[in-house]
Amino acid sequence: MRGWLLAGLVAALSCQAQAADFSALRGEVAEAPPSTSELSGITLGARYWYSIGRHDYAHNASGFDPILGNPTSELKYTNIPASTGEIFARYDDIETGLVAKGMFGAGGLTDGGTMNDRDWFVGQQLFSSTNSSLKNSDLVYATLDVGWGAEYLTFGELQFLPFVGYGYWHDGVGIWGLTQLPDDFGGAFYGTPPGTVLFTPNQKVGSYIAAWNMVRLGTEATLKFTPQLSLTVDAAFVPYAQGDGDDSHLLRQQELGTKPNVLIRGHGWGTQIDAMAHYQVTSNFSLGVGGRYWYIDASSGSMTNPVISPFGIRFPLVRFSSERYGVLAEAAYKF
Repeated sequence: MRGWLLAGLVAALSCQAQAADFSALRGEVAEAPPSTSELSGITLGARYWYSIGRHDYAHNASGFDPILGNPTSELKYTNIPASTGEIFARYDDIETGLVAKGMFGAGGLTDGGTMNDRDWFVGQQLFSSTNSSLKNSDLVYATLDVGWGAEYLTFGELQFLPFVGYGYWHDGVGIWGLTQLPDDFGGAFYGTPPGTVLFTPNQKVGSYIAAWNMVRLGTEATLKFTPQLSLTVDAAFVPYAQGDGDDSHLLRQQELGTKPNVLIRGHGWGTQIDAMAHYQVTSNFSLGVGGRYWYIDASSGSMTNPVISPFGIRFPLVRFSSERYGVLAEAAYKF
């Protein structure tokens, strides 16, 4: 019996020794460090955006004067080019899933585009139509978003980041020259035939600025095709946008008041979408190309001017919108 007990004791001690050896071996094996994509960090980068813009506003003054049409007047600013540079930053906290991201861009100073100004009598009889050239575009914008998701909303190679944020968009342009176009009265309003150059393209006749403050609700979706190549779509719905349109008619200041002498105020909705293909050059540095589309419609509002505004006279808007789209290129580095 003592022999069996001694044999069992020896076997138990041997197992414990082996376990101690394996534990020691496990302690000597260093765990693989987490990859860069699994670490919280800050990303900084820069982008170039070449874009084409458009603005449109119209009002209805027929309730004030029944001889006027609805719309009474419409101004369309089309094919407005702009070149802008922007910086962006992003912080990812992988542990909590929180993400903060923002950008700021500025530029413009590009010539191009046209402005068409039309006015109607009742029955939409066109009594005035003119064209002007657009120069010296001015574009400033910013967004700031906070989201949650990161690796908590990852499904295979697809990752989502819902976010909420704020956006600002200032888009302005100078108006030069004035050429008369055909109308329904043969140019009787101006007393000259259609095609007459009323002011040369070297004379500035006005300016227009549309400024938007926006609430952003959206989702960023990233799809990885390979470890180096991915596609990111940042789509924001704008449930509320408040817009200020300041139109300066420099040739009509005695009639309409000092500039800006057409004041448009409205609110509405819109959308802002970025789509970028990214290539991971190194674990920290990436390059990207893509496109961007912005649109805001704030046709719920009114138009007035400094002369009639003190009397509480405001004309309801028929249209008040801005649109801009173009191509993007970016470089980014993750610290």
